[in-house]
Amino acid sequence: MTDAHLSSVKNKVFTEKQAKIFVQDYIGIHSDGKVDYLYHTESEDLVAKFKKGIKKAQLVDVIKTGHMTNVYFEINDVLIHASYLNETGEMYICRFKHEGKSNR
Repeated sequence: MTDAHLSSVKNKVFTEKQAKIFVQDYIGIHSDGKVDYLYHTESEDLVAKFKKGIKKAQLVDVIKTGHMTNVYFEINDVLIHASYLNETGEMYICRFKHEGKSNR
């Protein structure tokens, strides 16, 4: 997850099938019929459920620190925050965000 890669996809809107493919590069997805479930790739905890599937996705912000890369996605008008360890690339946090407050 390089700075160049993140910059190249930031604010780019993906729709329909491409949206799901884009999200899968960063967050775990399980599909059951039309329903898409997002999950934390390390703990396998459920993060969000999209009853009608993922229709639109974009990376809206990136905040990088010495140890973590924080990535904010807007998926079907829902904000998802994911953090990755810079050293290993492993997911540390993945959570649903609502009006600036996190919900786990």
